[in-house]
Amino acid sequence: MGDVKEKSDKKSTQKALDPVEVVENRKLKEIDSKILKGENPEREAFERQRIERNMDTEVLNRSEMRYGQWISPERLAAARKEVAAFQEKGDFKSELTRRDPVASPEEIERTVGYQTGNEVRVERNTEAPGTLVHERFHSLSHPEAKNVLGKHLYEGMTEELALRESDYQSKLYKWERLDDGSYRIEPPPEYYPENRASLNIIRAKVPEAPLMEAYFQGNDKRLEAFIDHDCGDGTWKEAKELLETAEKSNDREALEKARKLLRG
Repeated sequence: MGDVKEKSDKKSTQKALDPVEVVENRKLKEIDSKILKGENPEREAFERQRIERNMDTEVLNRSEMRYGQWISPERLAAARKEVAAFQEKGDFKSELTRRDPVASPEEIERTVGYQTGNEVRVERNTEAPGTLVHERFHSLSHPEAKNVLGKHLYEGMTEELALRESDYQSKLYKWERLDDGSYRIEPPPEYYPENRASLNIIRAKVPEAPLMEAYFQGNDKRLEAFIDHDCGDGTWKEAKELLETAEKSNDREALEKARKLLRG
């Protein structure tokens, strides 16, 4: 009995030490065995989940490589503990509705991903990789980033960083043949175009490091210094307030006034 127990313990220990790839290959062999026996096939779902998990890991690896000098190790470690969850559209929309009961049906339909703390959820569709990158940057940003940048610039910065990861962006056109034989072509959607337009005015005047410090470290002191030096004392605070007004009230006049201030 002692020998049997010892062997069992060794197997358990080895299984715990096996790398992820070994565990996954073992799981695939189990699934293949079930398929051969005529049981319910699971391989497709398992493979899809493995691809999604590997993609999430790769996004975090690339973010650490490119922006690790600004992101704290603690925040990276916390992000890695929570694997991004991909959901079919029906499940995704139902859960989002439960979480945000005051959101309108139009807002629910437009939303394809969201982040709460280190939890990231993505609707499984053709744009899912790009959505994942956007939401992952949210999870890696500093908790104070939205306050120091303001929501308008914070979302613009998040989408700007996500678009730089071109490997994950699927820009697909939709088309429809009309009764007269012509075609109606619909370009891929743009996310946060106004936010990015405002951000680009700042990017034309300020080195990248102060923006990274604001986004990943919650510190806008150097960003404020650059803008106020170029455009006049108090410009950063005034422009940020105007952009917040524009964001909350869809106030086009406030938006244009803020942009005029930032252009100097």
